Amino acid sequence: MDSGYKQFPCKLHKSEPIERIQLEGTEDSPLKCIECILNMQNISSKSKIVPLKQFVSNAGNFYQNMRNLLVIEEKPDDELTSFLEFEEIRLKKLVEHIEAEKAKVEAGFKQIMKEFYKMCAEVQAEMFENLDKQYINLKSNYDYYRSKINRYY
Repeated sequence: MDSGYKQFPCKLHKSEPIERIQLEGTEDSPLKCIECILNMQNISSKSKIVPLKQFVSNAGNFYQNMRNLLVIEEKPDDELTSFLEFEEIRLKKLVEHIEAEKAKVEAGFKQIMKEFYKMCAEVQAEMFENLDKQYINLKSNYDYYRSKINRYY
């Protein structure tokens, strides 16, 4: 390799420098020397091998393009800023809508609480009636007991 890159020896062929890189379909190291490429059995894998210099160049170009995409222009497009022109109007409409929804929720909860209070009052009245019946029942038992005592004694 005649580029300014540092050369690394192949792990399998120590005397051979890494010359190519396999982009896909490798179960071992993707870095290949010429001997590794010549010894490859799978022909379709050979088509996915590119020179190391080309790979580095492609990677550099890719990252440069990505960097260019992230550069922000000095002034944003009118299309982007036109959305902000109606911010106050839209926020006001949203606040009005939210307040209307809150009123609906409050009315709904008042109705639910009214119905719940009504159910609680009915249950309370039923419980008071049962308690009163217990008093009447006990009083009747005493009266019955007293009448039996008076009758026989």
